[in-house]
Amino acid sequence: MRYTLRIHQDNQEYTAHCEAGQTLAQALELAGFAQEQPCGGRGACGKCRVRASGGIEPPDDKEKALLKDALQHGTRLSCRAKITGDCTVSL
Repeated sequence: MRYTLRIHQDNQEYTAHCEAGQTLAQALELAGFAQEQPCGGRGACGKCRVRASGGIEPPDDKEKALLKDALQHGTRLSCRAKITGDCTVSL
């Protein structure tokens, strides 16, 4: 299933299409917004933090452990957050 990904960066909004089950990192890379991922996307370093909302799976245990209170403010790890519907990401 295809969904819309809205990307906010430097006071501009971009729109891309993404697939259910992709991580935000995968969708962002395909849209031309690759992020630094020193841990290889294993959710260990926290370098791929984004603010995200909308159709995204709840955080897994790795995300919860690394992000703690930041989750309450919409912060997610793009390498761990999987898309389930239309969503918005701020870089």
